[in-house]
Amino acid sequence: EEADFRLAMEQQKAEANAAGVAIHQVHGPWPVDDTSAEKREANLEYYKLCVRGCAYLGSKYLIMHPVMPYGWGAEEDADWVDEVNADFIRKLTDYARPFGVTICLENMPHRNFSMAKPEKVLQLLQ
Repeated sequence: EEADFRLAMEQQKAEANAAGVAIHQVHGPWPVDDTSAEKREANLEYYKLCVRGCAYLGSKYLIMHPVMPYGWGAEEDADWVDEVNADFIRKLTDYARPFGVTICLENMPHRNFSMAKPEKVLQLLQ
């Protein structure tokens, strides 16, 4: 299964190279359902697959949006949202580091989401 995935990514890379396209960055899946611990864990595994895909494609950057544990609904606890994001991003960056892939956190389109504010993203990354 992993060998098939790697082969598919290497074929994509070869096609891109033949067309003169360098794969500089890859955007991870979005939107995803982050509304339970089980779903976040499944999403983390999928993002790990994306990290390996980046490595096979020669991309050093994987773009992701912050985790939205309340979905599109109102946030009840912004501090908890920060904790969930910090935990998710820490796990993913720890996994990505040996692959030479940098995790990049993209802004959010949802203005009522606390992580949509640039200062919150900066605070999380410090």
